[in-house]
Amino acid sequence: MGTWRRTSWRPWGFVDVEGLIHVQVAGYVTAFELARVLGGCARPRQGGRLLVDCSEMVDYSHDARQLFIDWNRAHRKDLEAVAVVSDQTRWQLVVPTMALASGQRMRAFSRRSAALSWLSEVADLPTERSRKRSA
Repeated sequence: MGTWRRTSWRPWGFVDVEGLIHVQVAGYVTAFELARVLGGCARPRQGGRLLVDCSEMVDYSHDARQLFIDWNRAHRKDLEAVAVVSDQTRWQLVVPTMALASGQRMRAFSRRSAALSWLSEVADLPTERSRKRSA
């Protein structure tokens, strides 16, 4: 599978490579802008993983946070895991709350390399569906 990159609309971009969906957000994120990014992503498929790079994000609206929670809740069966990258401590503390609210396997990381490593490990773990099929 090839790499697809949307670069015409800065500051957003996403890449879908072998089950990894990459979303990058920057500046002040509103629900409208986040909906455009998530709606433009390749439809998550069973076993997909999501990397959300917030390293250039300044802040976000309450509605954007709620949209992210709702989107993850709607796609939790399609996504194995979500990694959020931010060096902002307060946003790293919000991620576990969003994980609980959405029912999604989600973790925050301060480094992109650590997030990618975790997503790779998650991809190697047997999923609940594969355990049920083999039983």
